[in-house]
Amino acid sequence: MRSDIENFCNLCKTCEAFRKAVPKHRAPLQSIQTDRPFQLVCTDITELPVTSLGNRYVLVVQDHFTKYVNAYAMSDQKAATVAQLLCERYIPEHGVPEELLSDQGRQYESEIIHTICQRLQMTKKRTSPYHPRGNGMVERFNRTLKEQLARLIQDYGGEWDHYLPAVVLSFNSTPHSSTGYSPYFLAHGREPRLPANVHISSPKVSDCPQNYGSELATRMDAAFETVLLHREEQKQKREYYYNKDTRFRPYAYGDLVWIDDPTTRRQKLSPNWTGPFKVVLSPSYSLPFLEQSRLTLPPAGKRKPKGTGSLRQADMDAAGG
Repeated sequence: MRSDIENFCNLCKTCEAFRKAVPKHRAPLQSIQTDRPFQLVCTDITELPVTSLGNRYVLVVQDHFTKYVNAYAMSDQKAATVAQLLCERYIPEHGVPEELLSDQGRQYESEIIHTICQRLQMTKKRTSPYHPRGNGMVERFNRTLKEQLARLIQDYGGEWDHYLPAVVLSFNSTPHSSTGYSPYFLAHGREPRLPANVHISSPKVSDCPQNYGSELATRMDAAFETVLLHREEQKQKREYYYNKDTRFRPYAYGDLVWIDDPTTRRQKLSPNWTGPFKVVLSPSYSLPFLEQSRLTLPPAGKRKPKGTGSLRQADMDAAGG
């Protein structure tokens, strides 16, 4: 009798929907690998309060290998504005990157951005939907940027676009934890002459341009090798601490799953889970695409990819009833 009651409750679809959220499954950490400057450039747009100059957004462009950042104040976030800054400001300074990684914002998915990438033979990549951590490096810089701007405004007053260049210079001239070098050094082969150092004579590097060129090449080869070793150590540490408590279950075609929906949990009497949904495609082992498990299915364009961290396995019998 007891087991029959337990089985009946376990197969109750309503009970499944209201079940308390369980510790989330998540896919093992996967790190992006680059081995040279401007192989992969990551970009994002962050919003800040409107200034007297009309600036409201910051276009952030960061090289994955060197961590070097460029940040441009913008009054709007239109695709044409982003394209203009990339073509007239970023590329003339650094050259054409091999790959460009962004989220799936309308600006980056626009025809003009794809045309630029195609003509310049720049591979366009994008993060997974609903998973901005795929562009985590830029997201972390955005947090740093906002924190530093807030502190400067608190201490000295003024508006954020006045301090933006100084914050970027400070970041680029500070050794990065993942490389051991400053982004400026890895991008330029030397440290910047900062305002605080104007009274200190710069070290003499070489007597002639030819010697400087060969010495620079030797210096950068050694630095890049050190960066790769240092970054591998940091990568292993991150993966160890991230993956040690990972509970991951890859989903296959036909699996039924519930979706953890935070928006419904804000309402006290609403269910914690929505669904069930059927897995219809899995382009990556951590990002299955879902379809409603109903007789009338929505069109292909309505299929939604969800990260495994927001899913829970559904009982086949419960889903059916």
